[in-house]
Amino acid sequence: MASKQLGKLRQWAGEVISTRDKTIVSDEFKDLEHDVELRRQGLLKLHVTSEVYHHSLSKKKECEVLPGDKLLPLDSLGVVMIQHGEEFGDESAFGTSLVSLGRAHCQIATLQETFAISFEDTYLKAIKRSEADIKEYQNERKKLESRRLSYDAALAKYEKLKDNKNSKKDKERREAEDEYELAKLRFEETQEDVEARMHNIQENEVTQLRDLTNLLNLEISFVQQHLDVLRDVKVNWIDEDLISQMEASHKRTRRSPPPPAPPSVIPLSSSRSNEDEPAILSRFNSTRSKSSQPPGTPKSHSRRSSKAASPVDTSSSSESGSEGDSESDPGESDGGAKKKKGGLRERARSLTKRRKSDAGSKNGSRAPSRSASMKGRKRADSEATVGWEG
Repeated sequence: MASKQLGKLRQWAGEVISTRDKTIVSDEFKDLEHDVELRRQGLLKLHVTSEVYHHSLSKKKECEVLPGDKLLPLDSLGVVMIQHGEEFGDESAFGTSLVSLGRAHCQIATLQETFAISFEDTYLKAIKRSEADIKEYQNERKKLESRRLSYDAALAKYEKLKDNKNSKKDKERREAEDEYELAKLRFEETQEDVEARMHNIQENEVTQLRDLTNLLNLEISFVQQHLDVLRDVKVNWIDEDLISQMEASHKRTRRSPPPPAPPSVIPLSSSRSNEDEPAILSRFNSTRSKSSQPPGTPKSHSRRSSKAASPVDTSSSSESGSEGDSESDPGESDGGAKKKKGGLRERARSLTKRRKSDAGSKNGSRAPSRSASMKGRKRADSEATVGWEG
């Protein structure tokens, strides 16, 4: 046994350094090997890509917005669309559309899971069976290479002893010949097995084509069911005309001017209103009396009546009335101007007397009460008003 292994090692080393020849297989055998090698590489690539595709179909992930269960990405999208659509209520067209499409996505996710399972049970298993056949071929091919080395080593040993006619080595020559015949038989048997396996791999092309057809039908069924779900949603979908009307309504709403703001009322300050209220009321009463008097009534008479009817301070009303008359009636007669001047003089005298009386009362035993001073002021103002009217 050791001598056989040593002979195989010498044969291999001699082939590497090109000092020994090796058995050459037929061209048909080489063509078969080339064809099987192409199929082996193609099956390896198909297996890798199919695993990636199946992983993408069946891989469930945990979504950030849906903590807890792991779902397919399409299923997660459907659940979120349903939840968000229900927040708008049944009266919202956008909300109902979200719910409808979300439910459709959940149904499609279920179909996708079923398709992933069928894909694994049919096409992936078919690829794995073909790869198993290729693997058995590779094992037989390695076995054939080992027996070829044994055959070449036995052949070299036999040829070396065949020309030797020494009687002492006849036994070795017969043993070498038997070893050669046995190695040759084993090599040919193994070669036949390898060729049979290569033919089986080629014949499996029909089975692979049938598996590929089943995959096509499976994908068509999945896509058809996918399309049916979406068409059911489309049947109950919102009308395009309604969408156009909603869009036009929103545009009109954006273009319409805002309603006018209510007029702002500027409040008067307390001090300003208290100071100007008598003058404002005086002017209002004067204007009203002018508008209500008949055409033949003299201006002085209307002026006196308006001042007599005014409930405010006479001093402020007389000043505002004089100013209003001077501005509104620039063409008044000279007699009226003289009367006005005389009234002003009388008013000034009364005010002077009142101040003197107030100063005298201060020099007395005690100051007059507030009510007494107010009465004195009213009396002086009434005297001044009467004098101005006269």
